[in-house]
Amino acid sequence: MNKLMELVDLHADAVCNVLEGAEDATSGKSWLTIRDVFYAEIQAIADSMEWDNRLLWGVMHNLKATNKVKTRWAVVVNTFGCGSTKATELCRRFNLDPDEELPDIEDL
Repeated sequence: MNKLMELVDLHADAVCNVLEGAEDATSGKSWLTIRDVFYAEIQAIADSMEWDNRLLWGVMHNLKATNKVKTRWAVVVNTFGCGSTKATELCRRFNLDPDEELPDIEDL
């Protein structure tokens, strides 16, 4: 999140330097207001990404095996419809062992 905001700061300054002293033709907003809107939109995207991350974390930590599929990476493949490489990356992203044997749904 901090890296994202650093990029926003870098690019917002560049955009605002171009817009400085200019007025937005449609609404009469100054460059400062445009900058504030830009920051607000980026923050909304960052908040959405954080929520998506928490949702994905919850799914990854609550996966259960089916009768045929036992390892975490294989369950991730079936759950998300991705390949084994992406499934392994998702496991590692959330500090989970991709080769962990998951309990069957019936065992719970």
